[in-house]
Amino acid sequence: MVIAVSSMAYILAETNTKNPNFNEGKDHHPWVAYGASNTANSLATIALKERYDRIVPLTIGPGMAHDSQLLVNIKADEELWTERKDVPQTVFVSMQQGVAPSLLAVLDPSLRDRAGYFFKECQITEPLLYTSGKNEALKLWELRGKLVGEKFAG
Repeated sequence: MVIAVSSMAYILAETNTKNPNFNEGKDHHPWVAYGASNTANSLATIALKERYDRIVPLTIGPGMAHDSQLLVNIKADEELWTERKDVPQTVFVSMQQGVAPSLLAVLDPSLRDRAGYFFKECQITEPLLYTSGKNEALKLWELRGKLVGEKFAG
């Protein structure tokens, strides 16, 4: 079992394998980049599933733990959030509640056939189309190898 920790921020942006560096940073927006990185985590599980049939990957969203200090140094961009109508309401959880999806994903054998799905608040959710595309996942797999100078097996 491989668990990719992500968040609901994947709805903020798709990955862009043709321009992963946001025009050398000129078009960078912190929340769009964060969303794209979460989408990339979901796509990585699809690529793992395609390349390694014995691995069961799941993407989990542990929720926003109010006691994690995650947002201490982040200034939310009000403009992005007010423009988006599809941003889900943030549900704050304790650290213990945030760990629950990971534990359930690893320990529940019935989830073995749910590889590639997003696991949020201990429930399987249907992935968005752009977070579950095999072609995009495999393009991203190749890009990751190129960016780090490695050819990953599989």
